[in-house]
Amino acid sequence: MPKIIKKDWDVALAVVIGLVLTVVGIIGLSSMVARPSSVTADTATETVEVSATVAAWVSLEVTPTTTTLTPDLVTSAGGVNIGESDYIQITTGTNNVTGYSLDIKSLNGALCHSTGCATGTISSASTTLVAGIDGYGAQANSSDGDVTIATSFDHATSTNTVGGLIQTDDDLADTGSESSDDIIWLTLKAAATSTKTVGTYEDTITLTLTSL
Repeated sequence: MPKIIKKDWDVALAVVIGLVLTVVGIIGLSSMVARPSSVTADTATETVEVSATVAAWVSLEVTPTTTTLTPDLVTSAGGVNIGESDYIQITTGTNNVTGYSLDIKSLNGALCHSTGCATGTISSASTTLVAGIDGYGAQANSSDGDVTIATSFDHATSTNTVGGLIQTDDDLADTGSESSDDIIWLTLKAAATSTKTVGTYEDTITLTLTSL
């Protein structure tokens, strides 16, 4: 009996050893076989359309919005002067690639007596002002290289040559490209005869900026 048991153990041991060798062989063989580095999965693709808007803009700021010409055109002693406004700063800009046009318009085309133009006027015209002779107009300048001042108003403030102001839009300045924070200086000047009717003479100037 013991011999049979021993024989059975020998067989079992041989089987186990055979299985171990088989497993080791399979593992060794599998390590020699090239395996793919990754598994490629199915893919799906979608697109997203992106848009953004840059709106067109123009910018116009004027300061001050009221001004008095000084000194008095006719003094209490009967003397005469050329009166002028403070510098009026016009700040302009646009993102239009072709630039903008700045127009100027006079309500009356003249300085009118506060009770009405029928009482008295100081007419506007392109001229060189002389104290004691009726005249009224504007001059403008800019240090920004992209700004072109219209010829009739392009006069140094140290001179008394002015461009006439009319009751319809008239070109004051232009640019040919987009720009921001352009500065244009506007000065209004006038003179009057010593016999001009007593009173305050007034006008309203309208500035309009349009992208080109």
